[in-house]
Amino acid sequence: EKKLLQMVEDVKRQSLSGPAAAAGEEEGKARAEDSAEQQRLREELAAAEKAAAEKAMIAQRILEERDQRKKARQQQQQQLDAGLERQRMEEDAREQERAQHVLEQQQQQQMQQQQPAAAAEPMPVLGHCFAFHDYQAQAAHEVSLKAGELVQVTRKHPSGWWEGILTSGKTGWFPSTFIRECEPGHEAAAAPAGGKEGERGGEAARPEEAAETGGGQEEAPA
Repeated sequence: EKKLLQMVEDVKRQSLSGPAAAAGEEEGKARAEDSAEQQRLREELAAAEKAAAEKAMIAQRILEERDQRKKARQQQQQQLDAGLERQRMEEDAREQERAQHVLEQQQQQQMQQQQPAAAAEPMPVLGHCFAFHDYQAQAAHEVSLKAGELVQVTRKHPSGWWEGILTSGKTGWFPSTFIRECEPGHEAAAAPAGGKEGERGGEAARPEEAAETGGGQEEAPA
C-alpha cells in the first residue's frame, strides 16, 4: 500500500509539474523573442539616428556652401559697384577738365577780342608813294585817293593793284597808275606841287591814258 501511495503521489507531481514546465519554457521563449525584437528596434533606431545625423550634416554643408556662394556674389557685386563708381568719378573729372578747358579758351578769346586793335602786329611797309591824281573807290575793300596824299604801301599785286595805308589810317587797295613812288626820307621832295602830277618821266600813266593805249585796269584783289 505504501508503494502504491508513493506511485500515486509521483504521478500527481508529474502531472502538475508538466504544464508548469511548459509554461516556463514558453515564457522563456517569449522573453528571448522580446529581447531580440528590442535589440532589433534599438539597432534600427541607432541606424535611423545615424542617417538623420548624416542628413543634418549634408543639409548644414549645403547651407554653408550656399552662404559662401552668396557672400562671393555680394563681394563681386561690391567690386563691380566700386568699379562703376570709380569709372563714373573719372568720367566726371574728365568732363570737368574739358569744361574748364573750354571755359579757358572762351576767356582767352574774349580777352583777345577785347584787346585794342593797335596791339595787333602792324603790317610791314614796303615803301611810300604820293597820289598824283584823285581816285574814287569802287568797292568796299578799296580806298579813295586825293592828289598829293601820302600813302604807305604794304602789298603789291601783279595785277597792278597795291594795298596801302592812308594818312587817315584807313587801309585798302588802289590802282598803282594813280601814284608815284618816292625814296625813303624824300617824301616831301617827291610830293606833287599843288596836288598835280609832275613830269611824265618815270611816272605811271593816267587811267584815261592807259585806256587809250589798251592797258585797262583790272579789278582790285579781294
